[in-house]
Amino acid sequence: MLHVKIFEKNEVYGNNVVNLLSDLHEKIFSPPGNITSDDIISAYIHPAATISKIAIYYDDRIPVGFMCMQRYEIEIDKKKLNVFRSQVGLLKDYRNKNIVKLTYLRFVISEMLRTPRKSLFFELCIHPSSYCSILKKGCNRNKAWPTKENAHQNRPMKDLCETLLNKFDLEIKKENGVLIHNDGLGPTRVEKKPKGDISSDAKFFIETNPGYVNGDGLAIILSLSVKDILVNIFHQTLSKINRKLIIRPAHGQEESPQEKPNEI
Repeated sequence: MLHVKIFEKNEVYGNNVVNLLSDLHEKIFSPPGNITSDDIISAYIHPAATISKIAIYYDDRIPVGFMCMQRYEIEIDKKKLNVFRSQVGLLKDYRNKNIVKLTYLRFVISEMLRTPRKSLFFELCIHPSSYCSILKKGCNRNKAWPTKENAHQNRPMKDLCETLLNKFDLEIKKENGVLIHNDGLGPTRVEKKPKGDISSDAKFFIETNPGYVNGDGLAIILSLSVKDILVNIFHQTLSKINRKLIIRPAHGQEESPQEKPNEI
């Protein structure tokens, strides 16, 4: 069973967290040969962040993944905004676990309540599943960019996304109407091409960011509110309950074999 230990920014260097992050990155991703441990650490430990926490996930006592969480205070058009970011890496058998999602949701909600101002979530998605998880049922798609509906229409959100890429000093590639950045740290080690039927969001991701198999990240931005997050949690919980009810075998009958639902 997974359990998590969370470290504050000032605890990172004194608790072997740096070595854990470097070791886990090597196991989860396929970094190029010229990447050093310092390059890896600089991608996960952000001195410029106002608040920074690192979660290490363990199965028994064995580290199996990490999540780095940051809140920035960034001024845009003379207004200070909260900008949330995260970087996640988990060994294949431990992905899509509720404890991982809850860790980040607790962090975001607590920080939004502590500093109530306009908040944005900014992410670089290097796999269709991470992009689709952001846009799951309950997400207000009108507050996100890019989506299949607004990639070529919502110019203000696109400009805001580009502004954040520049604020974080990230090199931008403009392709297929979206914004791409490759951090040079490599793609995940598992097979990245989805099999079977995929969602329309996953199809959009693959069509606009085909270089994800080489580690290209699709920049996505989402306007956040505590209400939106709670609605999203409610929809995901309800969906999970419905799935359990659908696959539960009738009394006295054997459960028929079913494929695991496609995550994307």
